Formats: sequence, C-alpha cells, structure tokens
Amino acid sequence: MQPPFSAGLTIFNAHQINLPRPGLNTSEADSERILSRYNGPPVTEDGKPNLPALQYGRELVGLYRVLEKYYRLSRNG
Repeated sequence: MQPPFSAGLTIFNAHQINLPRPGLNTSEADSERILSRYNGPPVTEDGKPNLPALQYGRELVGLYRVLEKYYRLSRNG
C-alpha cells in the first residue's frame, strides 16, 4: 500500500536532502528542513541559500508545533 500523497511527498523530500524517512522521532530541525524542501532545494544553482524555501520551512514548523501538540495528546491519551 502506498502512503497518502502528502506523506509520500514528505518521504521523497527527506530523501532528496539525504534524511531518513520522517517519523515520530524526527527532530524539529529535520522537520523544518523537510518542510523547506517543498519550496525548493536548500541552495540555489549559484550556491546561495534559497531564502524563500528556508523561510517557508521556518514558518511552517510553527504550525507543525501546534498540530503536534494535539496529535501527541491523541497518541498518548
């Protein structure tokens, strides 16, 4: 069985930046890097940081924190 599209895309993005398949033990820093990858590679073709992608990851990890707070309650409750 294939993972849902968004999960599959997250797994693929982790693979693209040489991170293991994301799971419950994935660090917040790695989660931010994976989320950033949705908006492009971490560096541009000229070797500079891809600032819009990195900013996207920083912003989205905030939402991730809020959602994870409630998901954790569901898992442990």
